Amino acid sequence: MEGREGQRVEVKNINSFKDVEKALQFEIIRQRQILKSGGDVPQETRHWTGKNTVSLRVKKRGGLRYFPEPDLVPMEVSDKLVARMQKSMPELPRARAHRFQKQYNLSEYDSEVLVSTKSNADFFEETAKINTNYKDVANWVMETSRAG
Repeated sequence: MEGREGQRVEVKNINSFKDVEKALQFEIIRQRQILKSGGDVPQETRHWTGKNTVSLRVKKRGGLRYFPEPDLVPMEVSDKLVARMQKSMPELPRARAHRFQKQYNLSEYDSEVLVSTKSNADFFEETAKINTNYKDVANWVMETSRAG
């Protein structure tokens, strides 16, 4: 999605799990429309009417306040530790899908399907080492995973 992401929208007055689902579906569509039109989703509290959400109040300054958990000791994480942890992480699916598109000239769809499970992505890469017709390999791996 285009636009700024990450603003918190709180929905109140939801009375059932079914309403949670409906409210989420409504908010996903509403926020996508705002972002696609180039707008920003404001940080706000909204009321669920049973059919849609309506704004109750917009948070002007950073919004919600957070209080420290009294039972947890504050912890600072060094940049060195963060870098070390990032180095030790495996390639994440989105990055791997982008790499598949560039390295193997696969479509976005094929890449996303292949990385939907680590085993399929690994199997594709191992097979691509011995067969350079990458599109055929991708189709075969995807078909094989559907059949089994």
